[in-house]
Amino acid sequence: TSTTSPTSDNPNGITIEDDDYIIWDSLPKDLPFNVGFPDDKGYYLHIKDEDDVRIGASVTLYDGVGVKIWEIKGHQENYNGYAFPVEYVYPLSINGNIKADYEYYDKHNVHNTKVVKDLNTNTIEMNCSNRLNQNEALISENKKYRFYVQKTGNMVIKDNSRTTWSSNTANIDLFDGPYKIVFSPLGEIILRDKSNYSIWHSINPLALVDSENLLNSYKFYLTLTNEGELIVEDQYHNVYWSNWNKRLYDGHIRFVNPVLYEITSCSEHVRNKYIYEIFSETDIYNYNYFENSDEDPIFIKKYYFNNLLPGESLLSDYNMYLNVTDTEVKLINGNLNETTIIQSCPKDEGVKELQLNNQGLFLICNNKTKKTIVSIDPKFDEKGNNLNKYNRLSIEYRPNMKKPELMIFNVKNWEPIWKYSGIRYLSSIRQVNRPLYGSSHGINNVITVDNSMVAFDKIYSSEKGNNEDFIYLSSITGLEFKNAAVGGVKNITLANNNLYINDNVIVNNNLNMELTYEASSDKLIAYNNTHHIWELYSSLHLCDYFISNSTNCNTIYTMNKMLIYYISPNEKTENTLISLIDNLLFYSDYNEKIIYNFNIAEYTNINDSIFSLSVLNNGNIELNNGQYLLHKEYFVSDEYYYLYVKYKNLILRSSTGEYKWAAKKTITNRPYDASEIKIGESFREGEMLYCGDYSMIILNGKLLYRDHKSKISTEIKYSKNNSGYLYKIVVGSNNISFKDKTNEDIYNIYDNKISNNSKLYCDKNTRSIVWKINNTIKWRYPEINSNNGDLQDKKYILLCSKYYNKCLYAANRIGNNVRYADYSKTLKNFKWYFEIINKKSYLKSAINDDICLIVDNNKIITGKCSENMDKARISYNEPKNYIEYFNSSNKQYKCISGIDERNNRNSRQYLTLANCNKKDEKMIWEIKTPN
Repeated sequence: TSTTSPTSDNPNGITIEDDDYIIWDSLPKDLPFNVGFPDDKGYYLHIKDEDDVRIGASVTLYDGVGVKIWEIKGHQENYNGYAFPVEYVYPLSINGNIKADYEYYDKHNVHNTKVVKDLNTNTIEMNCSNRLNQNEALISENKKYRFYVQKTGNMVIKDNSRTTWSSNTANIDLFDGPYKIVFSPLGEIILRDKSNYSIWHSINPLALVDSENLLNSYKFYLTLTNEGELIVEDQYHNVYWSNWNKRLYDGHIRFVNPVLYEITSCSEHVRNKYIYEIFSETDIYNYNYFENSDEDPIFIKKYYFNNLLPGESLLSDYNMYLNVTDTEVKLINGNLNETTIIQSCPKDEGVKELQLNNQGLFLICNNKTKKTIVSIDPKFDEKGNNLNKYNRLSIEYRPNMKKPELMIFNVKNWEPIWKYSGIRYLSSIRQVNRPLYGSSHGINNVITVDNSMVAFDKIYSSEKGNNEDFIYLSSITGLEFKNAAVGGVKNITLANNNLYINDNVIVNNNLNMELTYEASSDKLIAYNNTHHIWELYSSLHLCDYFISNSTNCNTIYTMNKMLIYYISPNEKTENTLISLIDNLLFYSDYNEKIIYNFNIAEYTNINDSIFSLSVLNNGNIELNNGQYLLHKEYFVSDEYYYLYVKYKNLILRSSTGEYKWAAKKTITNRPYDASEIKIGESFREGEMLYCGDYSMIILNGKLLYRDHKSKISTEIKYSKNNSGYLYKIVVGSNNISFKDKTNEDIYNIYDNKISNNSKLYCDKNTRSIVWKINNTIKWRYPEINSNNGDLQDKKYILLCSKYYNKCLYAANRIGNNVRYADYSKTLKNFKWYFEIINKKSYLKSAINDDICLIVDNNKIITGKCSENMDKARISYNEPKNYIEYFNSSNKQYKCISGIDERNNRNSRQYLTLANCNKKDEKMIWEIKTPN
């Protein structure tokens, strides 16, 4: 610039020229590296008028990330210029702010000879034994330059007192001093912190391609030259690395996360600052391998330890850690702010190490005294190998654990060996008030009986010869059996006469329950003094059939799955898989992949937990060991019963082939317990018409009528000779056909008219089976006979008294008194008919086939025939013209009589019962034909 006289266009009189002039250089010499970090913004200069007039203005140079690189102020004396007013922290992906303590500052022109120790050499051989400790300096031959690592973790080169180069690794929070520089025989420099984490690492490119030749033929040296350049050279003075970025080989690695970089050429095993597990035998886990990537393979080395040294900790992710101090081992729970001393050595001896080996966990003192924390008995596999070599010490915390635990696991079989708070070695689970202690499998003073089981507890087999077998509760896989695991189990408890799993009721309301493990069948069993209550298998429960005469395969328990190979002993068709979970019975048809479910609670209106479903030899399907019935056998018991899946349905049949029950009522095209069969509906062998206390069924080629009360079965003679093997009955529009297995007719019953209103049904009023078409009964079993002939064609009568000159009258409303009144031919109320059913006589009204004259508490009223069969035993004594009532309770007959007050207008002309007397005209009733 130049100054001229002010003008209107240039009021300040300053002229800007195109030429560049260096008026000040912040570096004392032209060094081949940048100061600061330009980022993508570059450097910028800030000029400021200071508030203090004694200072005047200041000029500050910032790098691209806003860090102050250089500054000069007005009236500043003895300014020499410098690269760093304080140590510059290289920007990282982690927090690297300079701490406020004064000792972290590195003044540009200060060299503390009391702290920095000169090694009086400008070179050091790079081998496995040499190192540069903190503040130990290489010094150039001209004594002008020094290279060392400072207390801050920064490697620097000093020109006398001024910093000329820095590794930019000062005060990084992830790393802790004291710091050191170690060497690889391959010509690499590694900067490490107190815990041997690598911070900075130079690169020798040839080591990546020719490491074996370099180790065998070359020696490398780290040398500080008289120009202030730090180089790696071999014995022939060939340069492989330089701190000057103008050189061909100047590469290095900065670690932004803690990394343990082991010098493999030194066979080095670096102890990890962050130890999460130790192993009893580490050689099993120590290995090297190449992990393939998209480009070059990555060499990975694993190395583990079996001990912790003083100052080291066993860490976890759960705010709990195990700390080894100079005198003791402490378990520290940060969640509860608790510290527990597990074991200690005398203060005058101190701790040598905490060691896990095949014999147990021990604290070794410096005088070789061994303090036992836990002793572990030897365990061997089938080949005689000691399984204890797979033991691991770690802090575990799984979702179903109440708190983190210090544990020893066997990683071969994932067996929990030891837990600081104690592992239950149970013989059984019982509802006890407090745990019972004893010895179990070589371990003293352990819980052997308790009312609960939580993560890592064991139950040993109760069987002789198998008492070394056990199940245990894994926090990862659930309840681990010998052959498999039942997932999702977090805890098991017996309380309030209930069995709980994961705090959910599985078995309820059973006294004195006990849970044991049966190793031979690999299942958990619940029982009490009177019942075998519940079982839990390790895997699929395999059965040929779900059948009543097999105690092993006649029950499905909740939380179990049963694989049923075949339908029945007589039908070897592949069948199904069923399971009982949360009151739902799941099943699938073998030929389909669809899973169906049957809601037992909804079907039965039971609110309790359903924990078992059994098919018994008496034909019943019981729930919860007989607490509830799902199905009750209505006739006599057969040889056996079997449950299977077909037609997308769960079906119960008996050994005779009879369909007894189905989860979905419809088996073929109608309900299995239908009380009527219409045109097109199935009535085949094994199927029945179910009428409550009686039924009709086709079995073994015969048509049978069964009385469920008397348990008597009678063959029905549907034709004169019943000559064929009856397989099915077909209801047609004008006939019913009795057919054999080839679908050939055996016998037919016809009607002259065709009607869609043709059906075979239960006439419960007469306890018979009826075929009815066009509102006419064409066939019935049993047949009905009466004094008046065949009542299939009803012949109505009047029952009239000469004494009163009136006839019996039935009111329209059921329950009203039967009385006598003046006859009216237009009313059905006066018309009656007798019907003989199973040799018993009943007096029925023409109003409705199900309205009878009945006697209820000595009152003569109308009632439903079907509901009052015993109260409706009315017959007609024709010679004496009595209407007689038979009292089934005292086996006596009485006669129906009118009342005395025949002239009393207020009388409702009710009837009464009286001892039969042929001279009493009030009980004489004549039969007349309606006109």
